[in-house]
Amino acid sequence: MKFILNWHGYETSQLIPQSQTPPKPQLDLRRQFNRWWHRMLESLTTSSDPHVWVTTHADGRTHWHAYLPTTGESVERLSEIELLVWLEERHHRYDRATN
Repeated sequence: MKFILNWHGYETSQLIPQSQTPPKPQLDLRRQFNRWWHRMLESLTTSSDPHVWVTTHADGRTHWHAYLPTTGESVERLSEIELLVWLEERHHRYDRATN
């Protein structure tokens, strides 16, 4: 014959003192809400558009930088023309891959 005991039954049968009972899991609603909120914000703010920025040095030189979140590719310190060519090449490569 097989007996099925819950924790209270086991505790009673084994004479385990009350102070040794396992703590009941507590729901931390604030932490769960924060996780959910951050995941939602991340999904709304993540864009597949290229991220492009420029840096200007003290002597007036400018360098362009870009990052493509869809592929993880990035470039640094390009001229404006080089950046435009790089973006166009990736755009056409993506177009051919999807068609």
